[in-house]
Amino acid sequence: MIQARALLLKFVAGTAALTVIAAGGPTAAADVVDLPSDWQVGEEIQLVMTRMQLQERGRLRQVFGRSRTVISLEVMDKFPAGYLMGWTIEAVELIDPPKEAALIAARVGDLVRGVRLEIETNPGGGVLSLRNLEEAQALIDAAEFNLLEELKANGLTQIQSDRIAAQLEKIFDASFVEQSFLRQPEQFMFPSGGRFAVRRPVAYDDFLANPFGGPPFPSTGTIELMGVDVGRSSALIEWRQTLNREKSRELLVDALWEFAAEFDTKREMETMLAQISVSGDATYEYDLKTGWPRSVVFVRTMTIEDVRQVDRTEIRRLEMP
Repeated sequence: MIQARALLLKFVAGTAALTVIAAGGPTAAADVVDLPSDWQVGEEIQLVMTRMQLQERGRLRQVFGRSRTVISLEVMDKFPAGYLMGWTIEAVELIDPPKEAALIAARVGDLVRGVRLEIETNPGGGVLSLRNLEEAQALIDAAEFNLLEELKANGLTQIQSDRIAAQLEKIFDASFVEQSFLRQPEQFMFPSGGRFAVRRPVAYDDFLANPFGGPPFPSTGTIELMGVDVGRSSALIEWRQTLNREKSRELLVDALWEFAAEFDTKREMETMLAQISVSGDATYEYDLKTGWPRSVVFVRTMTIEDVRQVDRTEIRRLEMP
């Protein structure tokens, strides 16, 4: 099931599902903003998504994984329970050659180009599920096969191939596939249709994607309307997500034992656990006339000991003349 926050944020802040953090009396009506979500069937917008990864270790700094993707987002159908939207990748430009670990993502990008992902949302636009999940799973399966064949051609042994295939089968299950294909649509549409009070942050329980693969990490999220620009008819919204270390401990331990088998003592494991941090941040500019985001910048940061990796995704709507 896609993140519960896409459902929760459609309720008015202050209900039992959401806890208002800020103190103070009732918010004046003028300080409350409703993000419109009355889109029409056939409505379509064009988006450009740019992605990059940054890795830092001491004074060493490496940028990789840069790409540029052109996307069309179309309202396919509208009904009382929500919308059916089409998310189509029109073009992909890989600026940096993918590393071996990212080859499957590149192959999936090749296969998914031109395929319309059929996304079911609630009435506010919050992403719920992928209707054509079987088609998406078939794309992943094809990407796995093509990747293994490519690696074999480059000298991969049968034993290595079998081990990688087993790892891929474990990682790319149906739940992971759905979340992978819906990650960018969910990021783009996340606050859509919500009601927010200026400078009244809202906290809720959430999940962070597990960078090691496997179940997501329990986390705490906050979302806040920072202000409204009347001249541009836009709203600025900030979102934060931090790891719940206590609830995530067991998952972190499992991940570390699998990916860092060189630990000799429990003390080494405890030291590593204390030095891991995972967080997510996003900044949205919403068009209050159309209800579509003008832009969103999403940043996920993971730090392990002295290594810091930042994944940055920006999705910007192309303004029509």
